Parts: sequence; structure tokens; C-alpha cells
Amino acid sequence: MDEIQKKVFQKAITLATDKHRGQEWGFYPYIIHLDRTALILQEFEYYLPIYQVTAWLHDIVEDTDVSQSYINSEFPHSIAVMIAAVTDPEGKSRSIRKSLLYSQLREYPLAIPLKLADRLCNVREASLWETKHLEMYRDEFPDFKEVTSVNTDRQVGYMIDEIKILLSL
Repeated sequence: MDEIQKKVFQKAITLATDKHRGQEWGFYPYIIHLDRTALILQEFEYYLPIYQVTAWLHDIVEDTDVSQSYINSEFPHSIAVMIAAVTDPEGKSRSIRKSLLYSQLREYPLAIPLKLADRLCNVREASLWETKHLEMYRDEFPDFKEVTSVNTDRQVGYMIDEIKILLSL
């Protein structure tokens, strides 16, 4: 990363750490989920700064008081667009929100590795003790796989395969 990218990365970590303070992810502080999502992206060779920055910001609009407008004004356009692409739109039910999200991902397939890393992180954790979420992820898998498969990166296929294995499909 060059100096500008490092500053953007540090800004993302600082914002995420501050805004997710007090939130939990399973038994852990929420930032563990953000860090693990970034590590999964690295594990699958998504080292570009855009993926590392957005790993830390991917839930910030959904789960905190930070607006997409704020992200648009404070971060580079490429980051703001990726955050918008992986943020669940408002909807009356999870299935409606996911359907709208999948449309966003089809429009911006560069965000698919980020969404897959997020889902893989959640499935890895849920596979250890949480059957309720595993059932939800199993039910969603056919549609999730269909939309994420539009990105034909080899590494995307590996993430999809691991999710499928963890869900025992």
C-alpha cells in the first residue's frame, strides 16, 4: 500500500472500531468479524487495498449510524460503491432484502469476493455452534450461489465450495 492507501485503511479501521464499539459477533467483539473477513480475503488472494478497506467497512451502513452519504463523502468512490453494493437495502423481510442485495451484486460483481468473504466468515463461525444461522444460510445458498457465481474468479469458486462444504450441501 502506498501512503494514501495506508491512510484510507487506517481511517476505515478507526471508523469501524469506533462505530461498532459495544456490538458483539457471537461471543466476540464485532471487530473480530471485520478482521476475520479481511483475513479471509487475504487467504483467497484478494490483497488489493480496496478489499482490505471494505472488509472493515462492509457492515457499517447496516449496523451503525453511519450513512452511505457519509461513506460517499469520506472515502474514495471505488470504496463507497463497493460498500453500497454489499449493504442490504431496506425491506420488510430478510428474503426481500437479500433479493434486492443480489440485484446490487449483479450490477457490481467486483463486490462479490467481499460478500463471499463476509458469508464465509459467518458460516465458519456458525458451523461451530449455531444451527439456527446455518439453517438460514442453507436455505439461502441456492440463490446466493447463483448470484456470486457471476464473478468467475477461480478464488470465488473456492469460497463458494467451502461454504457449500460447511453447510453440508
